[in-house]
Amino acid sequence: MPSQGDGMKEVQEMLGSLRKAIDDMSEFILFLKSYPPISHGPYSKYMFLERCMFGRQVEMEEAINFLLQPDPPGMECLQVLPIVGPVKVGKSTLVEHVCYNKRVRNHFSSIMLCDGYPTASEGSRVVKKQTTHGSYGRSLIILELAHDFVLDERQCEKFYSSAGSHMPPGSKVIITSRSENIVKLGTTGAIIRLNYLPQEAYWYWFKVLAFGSTNPEEHPVLASIGMEIAETLDGSFMGANIICGLLRANLDPRYWRKILALQRDQVERNILRCGEHMHSLLQKSRDIYIWTMSNRTIWYRVRYPDKDFQVNYVPKIKLIDVQTGSAETHGKFEAVVWRSRIPPYYSYLMSCEMETPNLMAKKKKRPRSMV
Repeated sequence: MPSQGDGMKEVQEMLGSLRKAIDDMSEFILFLKSYPPISHGPYSKYMFLERCMFGRQVEMEEAINFLLQPDPPGMECLQVLPIVGPVKVGKSTLVEHVCYNKRVRNHFSSIMLCDGYPTASEGSRVVKKQTTHGSYGRSLIILELAHDFVLDERQCEKFYSSAGSHMPPGSKVIITSRSENIVKLGTTGAIIRLNYLPQEAYWYWFKVLAFGSTNPEEHPVLASIGMEIAETLDGSFMGANIICGLLRANLDPRYWRKILALQRDQVERNILRCGEHMHSLLQKSRDIYIWTMSNRTIWYRVRYPDKDFQVNYVPKIKLIDVQTGSAETHGKFEAVVWRSRIPPYYSYLMSCEMETPNLMAKKKKRPRSMV
């Protein structure tokens, strides 16, 4: 049997170990105090997703690799990468993130964006123009072609000749469009085609933006309502950014249900009047109805090009303020729908027009036949 002395010795050794652990923890706590606190997980995720390219990592790496790879030996023609996809699928956003990448910015001396038509010089904007060590004067040109622009063989040859003669070796071109017609401009065989995100991925992204620093698992009722709201958006990134800003600011189930009711009414009105979901109508540049928290009805028309680089010309009115009643408007006006958070800080604008229910009813009436 162990003696009483042995037991006391074990207790003393244990107490000594505890004192040492406490002393070590005191030093560890002092060490931690010198570091800034780490944000809560979901909050960090929300802040990250607002500025990252969610769901397009593969396409983004493909574009970056294309831009950074050296020209093959003996290659004389300009290297061109086409990016094709439907309206509001994220073509411009993908290009923004690619151009914002540090490796890309250091690789090129200048990055220029041209929107509309290749021959329209007034649509050009310089995103970055500076001499970078090791860039050797290389240029990157981004052409965002108008949705109705069609290229013929003569225009392709003219484009290659003009661009190739004025751009230093190693320069690259990215062309984006909704039309498969631009694929013929590609010179390396590489093509990036974008499609809308699967519903599961879209819901994950929507959930993180809508809940912000709050854990969705702690609010199952809000999560259920949020999933129904996400379904009404039909995969729209811009619509999600707008709606999630409202939801994140008010985590009250009653408020979320009100937004859900407004969204459902918006979908139904567009289908009743135009026969299609508003997302489909936007793809065709047709008028759509949007909800407001008042009794007013807004029908707005998309202005093309619907991106504006000129901060001085951006309207002060925000569409979401009109919808929530924070801004008073009458008749026709232009509003900012959303503004990108990374360079070149696109402002997405829309032309709006207020319509009363009586005026809408008159427009629906068809003239009677005199036969």
